[in-house]
Amino acid sequence: MDELKKLVGAEVNYVRFSYQVDLNFLGGERREGKYANLQIEVPFQLQTKTKKATIDPNDVSTLKPTLELLHTNLTSIELTNEYVLTLAFKNGYVLQVKPVQKYEAWSLTGDDLPAFVATGL
Repeated sequence: MDELKKLVGAEVNYVRFSYQVDLNFLGGERREGKYANLQIEVPFQLQTKTKKATIDPNDVSTLKPTLELLHTNLTSIELTNEYVLTLAFKNGYVLQVKPVQKYEAWSLTGDDLPAFVATGL
């Protein structure tokens, strides 16, 4: 998914919580001034070499580690054919979200990107 590579270098501009986790990105490769938004609606993994956390958008007590992504830059992004999305960040964190059976697990949209959606399997 070469279109996603445009996001490399983008900064996490804001993090928002509701019954989902939203990461808003600003910039990226040849994307100055352009935005992208990742909405995650299912539990996902956030880890470094020494820490691992499961973040559940429906459980407030698990959300705090997600704030470590604020104002850091995306260093890589990968989407498998099974719609497993993996993002790596300059501060060493790696976020991975997998699709689920019943509903949309995540979506990624942006000013100059096609919409990516991990729908139920």
